[in-house]
Amino acid sequence: MKIVSIHERTVPLESETSNAAISFSTMTASAVVVEIETAKGRFKGLGFSSYGRYGHGGLLNERFIPRLLNAQPEDFIDQAEGNFSMLNFWDVLMQNEKEGGHGERSGAVGVIETAMWDAWAKSEDLPLWAL
Repeated sequence: MKIVSIHERTVPLESETSNAAISFSTMTASAVVVEIETAKGRFKGLGFSSYGRYGHGGLLNERFIPRLLNAQPEDFIDQAEGNFSMLNFWDVLMQNEKEGGHGERSGAVGVIETAMWDAWAKSEDLPLWAL
């Protein structure tokens, strides 16, 4: 499996919703598309960050997307099983990141991970829960 492209777009929520502490009216979210290529063809996975936080474009475009695009296809392969591994994907994604971290990083990781899970499930023609 090869990661062909990853695109992030920060989108406004445009909601007048608020809670007791904050207004969501100026908040943004990140939409991510991961395109992969396998022996079966090309597949796109989608991820959308959570409501109530700001978009993660800075972290995604500065660190996580380049890291994944610079990896070799074999970096994502479980050598014992000979197939794609989300654990290997995670290892590449988190290279050179300190343990622990902060909430903004977890949001960036979550949205790109969601898109990858979606692409992988589509490539296997399976519902995500079956992977």
